[in-house]
Amino acid sequence: MQSVSKTKYSELEKEVMLLLAAWELILDLVNYDKLEMDYFKEGTVMFQNDAQRRLFHVLFADFLSAPRYEAFRPGMTEKDKTESFMRLLTRVVEKPLLSTEVKPLKKAIDNIDKFFGEKFVLNDMWLPTIDRHATIKIDPKTLLLLCGNHVKHSFSRLEIDARALVKVFKENDIDIGIDEVFMILPELLEWFLIVYYQNEKSIVNLLNELRWGLYRYIREEFERSFFWKEPYMGVRQYGFNVPKECATRIGSHCYWELMNAVRREPNFPLFENQRALRLIFDFKS
Repeated sequence: MQSVSKTKYSELEKEVMLLLAAWELILDLVNYDKLEMDYFKEGTVMFQNDAQRRLFHVLFADFLSAPRYEAFRPGMTEKDKTESFMRLLTRVVEKPLLSTEVKPLKKAIDNIDKFFGEKFVLNDMWLPTIDRHATIKIDPKTLLLLCGNHVKHSFSRLEIDARALVKVFKENDIDIGIDEVFMILPELLEWFLIVYYQNEKSIVNLLNELRWGLYRYIREEFERSFFWKEPYMGVRQYGFNVPKECATRIGSHCYWELMNAVRREPNFPLFENQRALRLIFDFKS
């Protein structure tokens, strides 16, 4: 029997699988189980509890990482396989196959790119274990990944992150080796989590906007594909005109799942006045 990982997928099947994976991950990130919304303050969201916040950090780290299943990589060359969901979705916008309604999705991706395009600044961090102060600029992805990885791994599994931090310090003209980084990881994480907490609202809003962009992109295909069948034993049934390019069993299955996902609008509303805020912190004050 042929292994799924060896199946040759069409480019449309790859896009469909990627869209479904991104949709389900965002659904896990932005929902009423994790978040509650203050209707008196438009766009204000908060986590239901600390456990849901920590789970959000883990799942968002996955979103910032590269999917490992080959089928999620439409049009990708061997050297590009470290790209995250975001970069793969950018490829969808650049060369859409399922739909032509790309403007809302492109806008959402552009807003996320703006958020990640500027570095976080942490001024005068006090690191008592090594008895020194440090001011650094750090790429948001590095900071957010470290916070998410810390939730699911002990320090013994964080060598890659530790080496990334050595590089961050070096870029800021600070000589701190990997042994010292491991020593100060708990202190660094305290500083990093302050930044994360202050930006959670912006991140949730950006993810929610992305979900609505995905919805509008996929919904156009839903409108083309959906049809009602003849009732069976008095029960009304529906179907989808599956594109011929979705010929494999998993490709057809994922197409159905994707179409069913957009039968209704996302239940988390799109905030009319949402903005991705860049927060620069001066911890001296």
